Amino acid sequence: MGAPVHYHFASSPRHLLLLAGLALEARDAEHHLFFIEHIPAAGVARYLRMLESWPSSPFASVQALEGDWRPELGSLAPAERRKRKPALKRAFRARNRARLDAALERAAPDAIFAGIDNYYEVQYALHRATRLRPGLRRVYVEDGSSAYEYSFRNLHLRELPKELLRTLRYGLWWRPCTLAGTSGWLTEAYVAFPELVHERLRGLELHELPREVFLGEDFRQLAAVMAAELGVDCEGLSGADVLIAVTNSKWASLLPGYRDTMVGIVEALLAAGRRVALKLHPREQDPDPLGLGRRGDLYEVPQQAMFELLAILVRNPELVVIGDASTALIGVQWLRPELETIALQHDRDATGGTFLERIFEEIGVTLEREPARFVERRFGAAEPVA
Repeated sequence: MGAPVHYHFASSPRHLLLLAGLALEARDAEHHLFFIEHIPAAGVARYLRMLESWPSSPFASVQALEGDWRPELGSLAPAERRKRKPALKRAFRARNRARLDAALERAAPDAIFAGIDNYYEVQYALHRATRLRPGLRRVYVEDGSSAYEYSFRNLHLRELPKELLRTLRYGLWWRPCTLAGTSGWLTEAYVAFPELVHERLRGLELHELPREVFLGEDFRQLAAVMAAELGVDCEGLSGADVLIAVTNSKWASLLPGYRDTMVGIVEALLAAGRRVALKLHPREQDPDPLGLGRRGDLYEVPQQAMFELLAILVRNPELVVIGDASTALIGVQWLRPELETIALQHDRDATGGTFLERIFEEIGVTLEREPARFVERRFGAAEPVA
């Protein structure tokens, strides 16, 4: 009898990291990765090249599945885009079905691991593979906020009619999914903090993501490959005293005074003699959303570098990580609990009040409710922050 076969479905670089770690932990299996490009600028081909350059890669094959329609329709007028988009997406699904059918003919999987289960390709693979192998393991994988609270990434109940229409369009095998991991297809979950998952995930068989694998030598090889490809200066990162995650400017626009507060924090840290690394959101369009300009006393971390990757790469055990209520801080606290991690609460009303606060308090992230003053207290800034 041959080795068990595992299929892995990623739809973001962050999930790719998690799936790579789980594949490393199960070296006795034959692993195949499918990366679905649904996120603009995810750079699927680039990440697949990184995996192919990884000396310790556990994947027997890696391939892309189409999903991002924007490059092909981006230059068209809005009306023409709306007209052509449905046909283009149907063509993507047909080609992806053919790729999955071919893979399933070669080897029916014993397990499917997925970072999200409301994509057509993931549910189609689960539907087909379950028929071929009824005892199939079906596993949800997540280290971020969507496992613990509703967030803007999750579908809400108002999306249910659209989900039901998908059942009519795709077939009875499609299962509406208003929260990642709850389609009914998945029976297990690997998460960073199993005891804190959203109540709707508690019916799954829960496992803790194996932190030691992600901090081990084989995975550090992948981190080094990614750092080189993404342009991360590991010396600059490890030389920083403070790493700051800047929120996406679209979200920041909902937070009164966000920009001024963050600029004040950076300036106060620098005035106090602290070395600061700044990390923009991966989908930030403005190269300088805080208006700080190019300056030699700031290390700008490449924005496509995932925070989990940075947590693995950083060597300074006294680094302080500062950000907003986000997945980034959960990932850092899971991987490097010895680092001091601080969540700034810029405006409780604008952010939904207690969004993620319970999780942060449980896992040891410090909640700072007066971000405009905290540098003065925590770092001894030379001058009060305005």
